[in-house]
Amino acid sequence: MLRICYVKDEGSTELTFAGTYSLEQVERAFAAVLDGTEDDCGKGLIVDATDSETEFTEQELRTLADFLARRRERLGHRMAVVVAVENKVHYATSRMLAAYAEPMDLVVGVFTDMDEAARWIAPS
Repeated sequence: MLRICYVKDEGSTELTFAGTYSLEQVERAFAAVLDGTEDDCGKGLIVDATDSETEFTEQELRTLADFLARRRERLGHRMAVVVAVENKVHYATSRMLAAYAEPMDLVVGVFTDMDEAARWIAPS
């Protein structure tokens, strides 16, 4: 089951993915958030994937990193996507996404706790 929602709160934007979904659905969700509004994501974009059941291949992660890098100006002043995950496999694949995004000047922070992710995206 796919569940996607997003909320703009306190200067950042939060996008939640839960259940199973395809790369194309993820790209459409990011595009809706990043391309569908007049303003950018403020301080950055937090992705909550704690209830995700989807695992992406290496090529899908590279494709997603490229997709996001092309929209980095819309991601906010830190140009960051924060992925909050609890599953160890999802944590590892999120770290792969971060590694693929880095040469494209896109910062991806990976955390296991949403509060920690929020503190990182908007340091005081």
